[in-house]
Amino acid sequence: MNDVTERNALPARIAIVTSAGGSEHAVSLRSADNVCSALQKSFANIQIFPFDADLESSLLAWKPDVVFPVAHGAGGESGALQALLDSMDKATSFL
Repeated sequence: MNDVTERNALPARIAIVTSAGGSEHAVSLRSADNVCSALQKSFANIQIFPFDADLESSLLAWKPDVVFPVAHGAGGESGALQALLDSMDKATSFL
């Protein structure tokens, strides 16, 4: 595939990342459920991951094409999640 084709290809795997805990955990889970429900209308392979110590290894093992962050609170809004995704060369992607 060339670069243009790859950029225009639909993602096969979509990872949704939620907060792993904290005061915003319940809000993050509701957001993830809503995003997942909406995406399931067009995509089949969606998985929700908590933003915890195992996130990097979990994403590396599952190999998502797109990462959709819905992590609320200190962990998700501090820039730490984006920094992790950048270090993995999985810059946040939006559909």
